[in-house]
Amino acid sequence: MQAPYDGRFQLLEHASEAIEAITRHPERLPYAIDTMVGDLAAMASLRYRKVEIRKLLERLQRKIMLPADIFHESWLYKDGVAEGELKGKLEGKLEGKLEGKLEGRLEGKREDLRAAFELRFPQAQVPPEIDTLTSIDAIDIAFRSVIQASTEQEATSAIEHAARA
Repeated sequence: MQAPYDGRFQLLEHASEAIEAITRHPERLPYAIDTMVGDLAAMASLRYRKVEIRKLLERLQRKIMLPADIFHESWLYKDGVAEGELKGKLEGKLEGKLEGKLEGRLEGKREDLRAAFELRFPQAQVPPEIDTLTSIDAIDIAFRSVIQASTEQEATSAIEHAARA
């Protein structure tokens, strides 16, 4: 396991400083700056973690004012974007699943409340407010109230009250 700033990282910093120095004299550059930066990142990947290389490239971008598009073309940038996109997709899927589960639970609870109302008061019309209940706690309170209600009006009133709460 490599430490982020051990002696080996000094070699990478030295290479970075060398690139900074030679960019001050563009007429003497052996290669295009973006090529040198790309080569440095590629060599660094053999020895260092992505986070360390990313810090180094950010430093180069600040110090020698490299255009951002140089980094947008690098494998490191593309890897970072891909990781971010994957993480976003996974988080979105998880969020969607959680929302779906909650909606499924709510609908199940609403069905239970409808069934309880119909069983207790078979001649009465089921209050449409049941479909507006968006809280499991409110549905549970209404459910208990329907079971304990003596009259259809009491049960309907409990459901209407839960819908307003």
